[in-house]
Amino acid sequence: MPRSFSLATPDPYTKIEEHKGYSILQYGMEDGYRVDFGTKRSIELPTVDAAKQLIDNTN
Repeated sequence: MPRSFSLATPDPYTKIEEHKGYSILQYGMEDGYRVDFGTKRSIELPTVDAAKQLIDNTN
């Protein structure tokens, strides 16, 4: 049976900061920021402050 594999590579990112235990990331091909919620990432947000607000409103 043939093995399946993915040629996709993960997007490179920079960890900007951590807020209330969640990482705020900026991915290489995006201008905005995303929150890493562990099993998923947020929508792209325009500023770090918007990412912090999303975290505050999620908890």
